Amino acid sequence: MSVENLETLLKEVRKDVGLAAMLGADPAQMEKHGLEPREIAALLNQDVDALREMGVDPELARGAHLIGRMTG
Repeated sequence: MSVENLETLLKEVRKDVGLAAMLGADPAQMEKHGLEPREIAALLNQDVDALREMGVDPELARGAHLIGRMTG
């Protein structure tokens, strides 16, 4: 598990609506960002509590709702 990878991806998603949409449409792409299945599941389920338990900054964790919700 890499908190750094999770936080980096969440920062990118906040800036890039196309990335957010792509990750929602093809979650396997998250593996290319160094995420493990547990981390991917937390993002897809918008499980802010799980992300925070993994050590993700609470403000960034709330950004999980963007994945798959935005279109470019």
